[in-house]
Amino acid sequence: MTKTVDEYIAHAAHKQAEADYYQVMSSMQKTANDFALDGFFTVSMGDKDEIIAAQAERIEISMKNKLVEILVNNDDR
Repeated sequence: MTKTVDEYIAHAAHKQAEADYYQVMSSMQKTANDFALDGFFTVSMGDKDEIIAAQAERIEISMKNKLVEILVNNDDR
């Protein structure tokens, strides 16, 4: 099965958003542990999914804009 460009970008954006989310949460957890604030930085599964979806949407728009920029810059017309 072949993916469309939109599907590929959406998938890549979602994977990047998940990676960003876990990196930020890990950093926040380390900060919480460093300051004995463990428990203050908790996020429910619903919040996590919403955060990742919103970030994926921003990344997807950025990727599409970059793709358009590349195509325009390489247009020989």
